[in-house]
Order: sequence, then C-alpha cells, then structure tokens
Amino acid sequence: MSILKCKMCGGNIIYNEGDKVGTCESCGTKQTIPNISGEKIANMVDRANHFRLNNEYDKAQKIYEDILLENSDDAEIYWDLLLCKYGIEYVEDPKTKKRVPTINRLQYKSILLEDDYKKAITLADSSQKQLFEEEAKYIDEVQKNILDISKKEKPYDIFICYKESDANGRRTQDSVLAQEMYYGLTNEGYKVFFSRITLEDILGTAYEPYIFSALNSSKIMIVIATKTEYVNAVWVKNEWSRYLNLISNGENKILIPAYRDMDPYDLPAEFSHLQALDMGKLGFMQDLIRGINKIINKSENDKYTNNISHNTNVTANENSLMKRVEIFIEDGDFDSAKEYCEKLLDINPENGKVYYYLMLIEQKVKTIDEYKITFNDEYEISSNNYNKVIKYGDDNLKHTVNEQIKNNILKQLDEVKYFSQFKEQVFLLSRNKSLFAKEELNDLIKNKWINLLDKNKISFYDQKNIFYFLDENKNTFGNELYKELYDNFCESIYNKADSYLKKGELQLAFDYFSCIDSYKDAKQKASDIQREIENEKEAEKKKIEEERETERLRWEAEVKILAGIALLIVVVAIIFIVLHKNKSNKPINKAKTIVEYSRNTLIDNVDTVTFGSYPQSDTNGNKKEPIKWIVLEKDEINHKALLLSKYILDCQCYNENFGYVTWENCTLRRWLNNTFYNNAFSSIEQNKIQTTNVINNNNILYNINGGNETYDKLFLLSIDETLRYFGNGMNVAFINILGENVVTRGTNYAKSVNNNEGNLYVNDYGDQDDRNSVFFLRSPGINQSYAATVGDDGYLNTRGIMHGSSYGIRPAFWVSY
Repeated sequence: MSILKCKMCGGNIIYNEGDKVGTCESCGTKQTIPNISGEKIANMVDRANHFRLNNEYDKAQKIYEDILLENSDDAEIYWDLLLCKYGIEYVEDPKTKKRVPTINRLQYKSILLEDDYKKAITLADSSQKQLFEEEAKYIDEVQKNILDISKKEKPYDIFICYKESDANGRRTQDSVLAQEMYYGLTNEGYKVFFSRITLEDILGTAYEPYIFSALNSSKIMIVIATKTEYVNAVWVKNEWSRYLNLISNGENKILIPAYRDMDPYDLPAEFSHLQALDMGKLGFMQDLIRGINKIINKSENDKYTNNISHNTNVTANENSLMKRVEIFIEDGDFDSAKEYCEKLLDINPENGKVYYYLMLIEQKVKTIDEYKITFNDEYEISSNNYNKVIKYGDDNLKHTVNEQIKNNILKQLDEVKYFSQFKEQVFLLSRNKSLFAKEELNDLIKNKWINLLDKNKISFYDQKNIFYFLDENKNTFGNELYKELYDNFCESIYNKADSYLKKGELQLAFDYFSCIDSYKDAKQKASDIQREIENEKEAEKKKIEEERETERLRWEAEVKILAGIALLIVVVAIIFIVLHKNKSNKPINKAKTIVEYSRNTLIDNVDTVTFGSYPQSDTNGNKKEPIKWIVLEKDEINHKALLLSKYILDCQCYNENFGYVTWENCTLRRWLNNTFYNNAFSSIEQNKIQTTNVINNNNILYNINGGNETYDKLFLLSIDETLRYFGNGMNVAFINILGENVVTRGTNYAKSVNNNEGNLYVNDYGDQDDRNSVFFLRSPGINQSYAATVGDDGYLNTRGIMHGSSYGIRPAFWVSY
C-alpha cells in the first residue's frame, strides 16, 4: 500500500486499501485520497503533492494533468488541479490550531463554478463529495472576502515584479534596482506597485488581495532579472505567469522584461516573444519612461468650477421617479435604483440630486456617511458623479457632500504615520483647496508635520528627501508656512543630535548635526565632535601600542623563564634515562579524548578536543571516526566545558512536518537526544555529558516566541549564543556577518544525507567539495514554522528557513572534566 502525503501539512495519511478518505496522522484532518493504480501513479502523485506544498503550482498542475491522461476518472486529481489553479495553501489557525485554506492565485470566478470542481463532485463517492463540498464552500467565502478587500484598492499603472531576498534572507540586487525604478516612475507621476514599500505594513498571509488588485489594474508589468534563478523563483514566477495569463485572455496589458548582468537568452522561454530591455545600457531609464509614456495615455478629469448654481424644474413625474430611487436605495436594490436614475437623467440631464444618488449607487451604500472618497493619481476626487454634483447641485446639496469629503480627508490625515504618507496628503490637500480655508489648510499641514517630528517618525534616511520636498513645494506652502515647517524640522534634528551627544554617542550626534550645519551652532558642534572623535581614535591607537609593548616585554621575560625550565627538564630527562636504561623508552601515545583530559589540560587553553565517534569520511555510514569539538566555554568552578562540533556532522530537517513548532517539540531535538546520542557516544562518554537546562529565548528581531525551557543532553546553539561566541556580543537587530570563525563545511557523510535536496554543497558530479555549508540554530525564524540558520559565508539568517528543509547539524553539549 502506497504512502500518501497530507495535502495540508505534508504528513502521512492513515487509510486502508480501497478507502476514499483517510486521516492525517500529523494534523488530524480528514483527507480525500486518489486512486493509486500502480507504482508509477503513486510516484507522480507524491511528486505533484511535493510541488504543490512548496507553492510551485505550475509544476504540480502539469503532473496532475499527466495523471489524468492515465486515469481520467479520479475525483481527487480534479480537486488537486483546482487547488493549483487557485494557489490554495493550508496554514495553521493560531487560535483553533486547525489547517485553513488561503488563496495565493485569486480568481474572479467562484471556485464553485469551476469545471474541475464539478468534475470532482460528479466522480466522487459520498464520503469524498461531502469533504469536497465543505472545503469548496469555505474557500468560496475566503475568495469573497479577499475580493472585497481588493475592490477597495486604487488602480495602479505599473507593477514591478522582482526577487526580494536570496536563500539566506539577504536583500537581492534585483530589489535595489526595483526600488530605484520605483522612485523614478513615481516621480513621473505614475502609480507604481512595488511590494517592498506598497506592502510594508501588511502581514505576509494577507498579501494576496493587494497583489491581485495590482495585477488586474496595472497596464504594464516590468520583470527585473539579474539571475535566472531569481526570475524563476516560485513567488516571482507566480506573479509574471498570472500576468501573462491575463494578457492571453484578452486583457490590454504589456509585460516588459528588464535584465542586467545576464544573457537575455537565459530569460524564461515564456518571454521569448517579448522585447527585453538591458538595464545596464546607458540611458535605460529614459528609454523606459519614454516607452511607458507612449503606452499609457494620461488624461485629466474635466475641471468643474464650484461657483455654478443650477436650479432644476422638478415635474410631478420626476418626483415620482425620484421617490422610487430613494426606496430602492433604502432597500439595497442598487441595480433598480440606477435604472431609475437613468430615466430621470433622460428627463433632465442636469439634475444634481440624481448624480448624488449615483454616487451612493457606485459604492452600493445607503447614506453619504458610508461613502468612501477615492482620489486619482493627480490627487483629485476620482468620482465623475461627484464632479457633476458640484456642477449641477444646489448649495445645500454641495455643502452636504463636501462636508463628508472633508471628514474623510481629515480621517486620512489622522491615520498618517510616515513621511511618505504625509507627502501624499499634502498633494491631496493642495489639489482640493476649495474644501478648506487657507488658514485651516495651513494649520492642518503644520500640525501633522509637527506631530510626525514629535513622534520621531521621520528617519535619518528621509532627511535629504525632506529638504528636497520642502524646496520643491515652496509655492504650495507659501513663504510663511514653508519657513515654519523648515524651522520645525531643523529644530527636531538639532534636538535629536543633542540627545545623542549627551549620551556619548558621538558618531550619531556628528551625523545629525552635519545635515543641518546651517542651523544655529550645528556646524560648530559637528566640528567639535569630529575633533573629539579623532582624539579618541588617537588615544585608542596610543593605548594599543602601549599594550603591545607591555605584552612584548612580558613575553620576553616568559621566554627566558621557559628556557630555564626547558633546560632543567632536559637534565632531569637525561638522569631518568640513565637510571632506567634497561626499561623500554617507548612513550605512551595516549588518545586525546575529553574523558581523559585532566582539569588542568582544559584550563590550559585547549581549543579543540576529540570525543565520541560518528561516520564522517565514509559516505555509506559504515565507518566511524573520532569527532572533533570546539571548546566554546569553560566553567572552572564546576569543572565543565561547552563543546560545539567543529564540522557539520549530519543533514536533517528541523521538523519533519511543516507547521508551527518550537525547539521543545521539533523532531530534530528527539533525533539529537536519541538517535545521534546513542550512535555517537559510548556509555562511559554518555556519563560525562551533562543534562543542561536549555533556555529558548525569543527571536527579538521578529518578536517570535522561542518556546518553553527544555532539559537536554544535546542541543543546537541559539541566536543569542551564536552572537555571544562568534558575534562579539552584537545586538541581533544590527548583526550582519558573524565572521569566519563560525562557518564550517559538512563531512562527506553529512553531504550524502538527503543529498537529493541539495542543501549541503556537492559539485555537479556528486563529488564532495570543500565549501562551507548552512547549519540550523534552535531559535525560531520569522515565525514558528521557520528556524534560524548560519549561512555558508557566516551570515546570521534570523529570518530562517522552513522546518521541512534539510540543512546541516552542529550538536553542542556541556561535558564534565
């Protein structure tokens, strides 16, 4: 009987031969299962499920379609095709701990109307059908909720598709190029979707509505590529393949590949019919903008003055029709209300009140209080019906509508937290000045500006942009307001610099004073600080030279003492040999193991010891060799030492099943303290290994709970311990490269374990190479389904890698001596 994997978490499904439904032994959910007619089909199903669980939906879909060529009557395969089409990923609900579906490939069409769903229902038996119907109904509700969110999003002109992070969690060159392009296109007045900025305040599981809305509204997608693997990465391909599907379905859209430092023939085959642009070419950005300007024809909305008053002659027939419109809106029958509005406009096309009702109908709301004001890219009110209300409505109606718009704008101002949002609001207010008196407008801008500065929301990175913004918008602000904003900004930076100076953080104080050197005595203070920094460096240099000289003199004295001791030892040795000349003078070549090290031996700065044995050079695991350990710390009072394996000894998953788990419950902890412990150490050695109270601290960068304390013989290092022993005590929020001391390579045996996944380095011919490899830490990553790692270049990846992936293992433990 074949082993089937859970479509939700990847665990094994428990079922009997002939069953159509089984239960996952890991997450406990009921699962519909396919018809397995032979080993070939079983392997194809397993491979397709693997790709789908890793969000590689196109690859999975192709295999499912091949399975249907062999057996076109399998209800489960049609259901799996449906999951691929909608990009269904099952995540654990933190409250109920149940697996629930989320959608990564949103469609306008309901899942209940899909042909694959209808086929699955038709071919399913009663037990399968019930599960399919329940699951589809739930997905349909999720789909509706996501579509509701996406409908509220403003349309975009351009979608930038790129790879944000590499395998070690570091930012890619593609991301930097994309951000430069984003600012260039934004400055040209285009509405640009760039996920690093657009989605910065949104959780990863909630991205889809915004990506879906941007893909469908954008007229142009630009795909940035500097490496083949980046442009073919799962989530990058998910975006550009969906965009190509929109084009193939008749949407008037254009995809532009933009490459750099690579051969254009290495771009995906799907781009072969497209004109790719070389970003390394001189004048690339100008050429791109000129081409985009030709594609996107910008048109301004008609401008209507606010001083036009129109009095409408209302007939009895109009009164009757108007009453019907009001009743329809009150009942929520917006289609009928719109139909009757059109009848009223046939009678009188300049009836302001009808356009007011059309404003409500366009958003399907019953009162103006529920109406959400939206603005176009020029920061003008985007509703054409609003413009007609202002043009044709009476003073009372215009006042009612404008008061609601003012309330909406004020609400948006209250939600401003960052400088980029503040800029948008200034442009919005400046384009709608008729809504506010000049003094009221100035007060709004000034108060929000001061509030941002007081809350320290403007970063050091933004300062240069702020100066440009102020200078470029002098006319918008007026001289008086401009001077007040400028002085407030300089005062805020000055106070910040002064606070750093008082705390003794001279470099930060210098940086801040330098950027406003024309304000107060900032230039003089920056000069004084620079001189003080140089004096400190000179004093430190002198101190180091003095310490070196002291150390040299001490060393010379010790050499003389050691020379005398050595001479004495030689004399004693000669005497000993003479007295015992009839005895064998063959020295005892005793193996250096931690069991036989005396207390003094360890205290005398022994950095590496041997202890236990494990397969290393033998890839088949038949031959054990002594294990080398690095001594990280010695407790001389309690006679114990902390050891870390010098090399990566094995390659294992942090947790065999995907999902949220901490060190306390992961499968790697059980493997380390059972399988490895019993295989690597003799009973004598095991008696030397101490049981340690392991503290599992949080990942402070992402505020992820590290879990409960554990009591272990063997464990992995945590983020905090790695920083302590290899990072010179640096804070995790600022750590980048730990250094060469922490990196290591895997043994030949470790590289042979799970080698099909390629997570420890080997070359193309299968021979082992000497490059360093990635190894796990026990701390959580960006969430509890990820574990932190150390990269092959010594980079601390606090974001981490998913539990189900296999990476290097470097055990650690305390041993008594």
